[in-house]
Amino acid sequence: TYAYDPTFSLPIDATKNVQNENAALKTKVAALQKNLKSATLAFEELQANGYEDTTERQDLIAEYLKLNYSVKEREEELYTVRKGGSAALDQKKNYIRISKLEVEKLTDATISAISKISERFDLSQFNLRQQFDIPSDYEDDL
Repeated sequence: TYAYDPTFSLPIDATKNVQNENAALKTKVAALQKNLKSATLAFEELQANGYEDTTERQDLIAEYLKLNYSVKEREEELYTVRKGGSAALDQKKNYIRISKLEVEKLTDATISAISKISERFDLSQFNLRQQFDIPSDYEDDL
């Protein structure tokens, strides 16, 4: 049988937190991409005029790559959380399905037991009526 886990819950809050962090990082990366594109165009123009690469530009590119990697990690975390949420939902659906089957089985068993008790009672009542010669249409008033 399937055991009920009282600590079971869907990771909805965790998903929302990761989505919010992911959105903030995407916004930050978009701004940095815009700055990088602008810096790259400016650098290419300077390089065309004989200017050489600077450590500041290299630092900007390293920061961009680090943030871009961070966003990809967040997207993977979000995917993992969503996948976990989906698995938890599937687990909950399976638990509900199994619970319904158990309830149906117990209900059927209860109905069967009541039917057997009823049959036995009717049979005993019939035997008593025969033994004491009581007519079947006679009802005992209490």
